[in-house]
Amino acid sequence: MIIIDEPELHLHKALQSRLWDAVEAERPDCLFIYLTHDLDFAVTRVNSTKIWLKSYENDRWDWHLIPESDEIPENLLLEIIGSRKPILFVEGDKKGLDYFIFSHLFKDYTVIPHGGCSDVIYATCSFSKLKNLHGLDCQGIIARYLRNEQEINKLKDKGIFCLDFSEIENLL
Repeated sequence: MIIIDEPELHLHKALQSRLWDAVEAERPDCLFIYLTHDLDFAVTRVNSTKIWLKSYENDRWDWHLIPESDEIPENLLLEIIGSRKPILFVEGDKKGLDYFIFSHLFKDYTVIPHGGCSDVIYATCSFSKLKNLHGLDCQGIIARYLRNEQEINKLKDKGIFCLDFSEIENLL
C-alpha cells in the first residue's frame, strides 16, 4: 500500500496524471491511495474507488463512498459533493450570460452551468435523487421558451424554475 498525500503539490498540472499513471504501471502489485483536493486529478484515477472525507469531529471521520453513476459525469459529481452551499444548475457554460448573472444573484449557491435546458433538468433531477449522499438542496433555472403553465408547474415540482421570459438574453 502506497499513500500519496496531495499528489498535486509541486507538480505542473500537465504532468500529474502521466507521472502517477507511470508509477502505478511500474507497481501493479501495490494499492495506491491518493489524498487530494484536486478534483481534476481525482477524476483521472480510473478503475478506482473514490471516498469523500466530509468532516472530522470528536476523533471521528465522516466519510462516504462516492457511487459510480452512468447518469452523472464523475467530475460534476465530485464538484457538487465538495460544495457546502446549495446547488443551482443553470444553462450554458462558465463563460456564458446565465452563469454570469445567476452567480451574482445567488451568491449563497454553488452555481453550475450545465449545457442546455434538458441537461439542467436531467442534472437537477439526478442530483436530487442523491441527496442522501451530498445532503444539499439542488435546484435548476431554465429559459421558459414555449412552455405552457402545466409544463412549468411540473418542472417546479422537481425544483426546476422557468424564467418569466423566453431566454436570459431578453434581460438585455
